[in-house]
Amino acid sequence: MALRFVEELLILVEEEQVPNRTLRLALAGAALMDLALERRIDTDLETLYLTDATPLDDGLLDPVLAEIAEGPESQSCEFWVRRIAERGDCLHGQVLARLEAQGIMESDDGGFFALALRVRRSRRYPLSPSLAAAGEEAEQEIRSRLMDILFNDDVIPSPRDTAIISLCRACGLFRRTLTAEEYDEVEERIELITRLERSARALTEAIRTMTVAEAVASRRIIGERGGGWPMASGSLPILGHALALNGDLMTYLTEQYRKHGPVFGLKAPGRRFVAIAGPEANLFMIREGKFHLRNRETWDSWAGEMGASNILIGLDGAEHRLLRGTLRVPYSRNFILERLPAVVDVVDRELAFHSPDRPVPVFQMMQRLVSEQITTLTTGTPSREHVPDLTTYMTFSLLAHVIGRLPKLAMRLPRVRRSRRNMELLTERVLRDHERQPGPEEQPDLVDNLVDLHRSHPDFMSEADLAANVIGPFLVGLESVAGIISFALYALQQHPEVAERVQREADEMFAAGGPTPELHEQMTATRWLVMETLRTYPIGVILPPRRVINSFEFAGYVIPHGTTLLVVSSIPHKMPEYFPDPERFDIDRYSPERREHVQPGVYVPFGLGHHSCMGQGFADVQMSVTIATLLHRADIVMDPPNYRMKMSYIPAPRPNRKFRVRLIPRR
Repeated sequence: MALRFVEELLILVEEEQVPNRTLRLALAGAALMDLALERRIDTDLETLYLTDATPLDDGLLDPVLAEIAEGPESQSCEFWVRRIAERGDCLHGQVLARLEAQGIMESDDGGFFALALRVRRSRRYPLSPSLAAAGEEAEQEIRSRLMDILFNDDVIPSPRDTAIISLCRACGLFRRTLTAEEYDEVEERIELITRLERSARALTEAIRTMTVAEAVASRRIIGERGGGWPMASGSLPILGHALALNGDLMTYLTEQYRKHGPVFGLKAPGRRFVAIAGPEANLFMIREGKFHLRNRETWDSWAGEMGASNILIGLDGAEHRLLRGTLRVPYSRNFILERLPAVVDVVDRELAFHSPDRPVPVFQMMQRLVSEQITTLTTGTPSREHVPDLTTYMTFSLLAHVIGRLPKLAMRLPRVRRSRRNMELLTERVLRDHERQPGPEEQPDLVDNLVDLHRSHPDFMSEADLAANVIGPFLVGLESVAGIISFALYALQQHPEVAERVQREADEMFAAGGPTPELHEQMTATRWLVMETLRTYPIGVILPPRRVINSFEFAGYVIPHGTTLLVVSSIPHKMPEYFPDPERFDIDRYSPERREHVQPGVYVPFGLGHHSCMGQGFADVQMSVTIATLLHRADIVMDPPNYRMKMSYIPAPRPNRKFRVRLIPRR
């Protein structure tokens, strides 16, 4: 079941920190190698030429073959590698889709691709049913196969593997996929193997020449230029932009983007930042962010406060992939869709606590409800009684260790120390409850997966790291999902015509027996309500700071390594170029006829790139089903009725405590 060169190359490098330009060149070279293997093209030392224009009935290669057949004759290998690399992003997406369809790679709800779990464990590609029935043996996965060749002199590489090794060498991929010590050990063998490859030597030499030339040019640009970006307006002595950032954050940052463009400086007491903003910044983060930015510096202090060193949000590279893969299933859309009755049960229990005569602060109620849903589903442990400790600890630790608004001494306040101790007791109880391994018929939950990772990789997931990651489900959603549902309920108060549509959907769903995956998909107005709320009240106006580890050029400026970078991702949400009349709350923007959000880099409610929220599919379902259940069970009346939304942005966007409602039972 030999895969194409383009497929195996992408399997080899998809999880590595490979610059986008290098990856495009590598995929172009691999596609041309595939065509050479199929005897559709040939090369000599000077020229690539067409030998047979007959299509292969292959969606990956036929467009490349057609482009060569229709293009100019007698062109060099370098010309065609560069030409095919121009469509490298499209080729990349096609290859990923095909590998996912074959069960070789998987993606989570954040769009993060990785090798499928059974491939990682078996180091074999899955067989199709027809091949399995015919008794065929599964082929060894490429990384395992190449490592056997490179580190074992007794293994003789096949011509196919020799070609792949030559291509990886030409693009400098082995220097990225191997440690420095490993590369030194096998460098001589790589050179020996590549001398065996003759059929595609012109291709690999062309790729190597271009890769080196572009690296030299990039270093020259970075050496010649740097800095020079404008400073945002409104800076004050000592305080810098602190007061401006405490006001209407979205309006202020949108004004700075309009005035200064996608790069500008910001200052806070004792700190300086460079902000990149707008759709340009979002596309950069999606395509290039993982090669130039690192999260660890931002979160090291916060993780250290819990005695840990490895938490998901603070990891990069291979460690981040390992932990994200461990948590993927329990935070997935399918996981919560299989447990919708439990989501409804939590809403009903929360409503039972409230009298219709007494107004309740919406955000605080949503924190209890959301946390209870997440922890009940992913850990089996209710959290309602622990929410005060969880919110106290999270708020103070973020302000002290990440945002820098409080001194770290604030963590020694009695109420903070008490909340931390109660969290430690909660963690100990959860771990005791998961000492027994799940049986063969039981589906492991999030804590089971973390415990399994600790047992298999204790060097990576220490006991301290395990405890810190176990508390994660109790913290996620306390600010984000709770805030979004609160803002959605406010929007429904302001737009009764939308509330009527959503309530009608909810009543129809419960009349049909309650939420199911199929009925959830039919709740278009409710899902569009959530999407418009995320646009109007974005939870991630500014992404957490990143540290620049590799200088890069962006919008005419060179951002040097060592810079603390802020990505203002939500600016396009308020731009009429993308969302006409952006101040109007309009849930029909997301209808099939309009689809205003389907524009590259424009609608990014859950973050960007490899650190986008892996639980966004889970959250989408959670929010829509929770809102539907609330509107089916109760009439929601704002108290006072003339309240106007006032927001706090620290530690995350939320309505203030004066947003209260009365919950009057309908059923």
